[in-house]
Amino acid sequence: MKSETARDKLISAMKKSSHVSLTAGKTLKLSKLKEVSLKCNEGTAWITNPGDEKDYILREGDVLNLSVRSKRNPVVIGSVRGHCSLDVFTL
Repeated sequence: MKSETARDKLISAMKKSSHVSLTAGKTLKLSKLKEVSLKCNEGTAWITNPGDEKDYILREGDVLNLSVRSKRNPVVIGSVRGHCSLDVFTL
C-alpha cells in the first residue's frame, strides 16, 4: 500500500475548488474564508490580502497559499494584463 504524501493530504483536505477567469479591469473578492490556495493557469494575477504587508503576483504555474487575515475585508484578485485564469481551493 502506497503511503499518503503531504501533497495528497492537502488535496484531500480541500473542501471546494472553483475555476475563475478574469479579464482586464475585473476583480474577484473572496470573503468569509480562513485558508485559500490559488493556482494560476494562464496570464498574470494580482492578489491583495488585507493585513499582509505586500501584494502578490502569480504567473502561469504559480501557486499561493494564503491565511486570510481580515474577516471584514476580502481577498481581492485581479488580472494584471488581459485575461487570467485561476483555480481557487478553499481549505
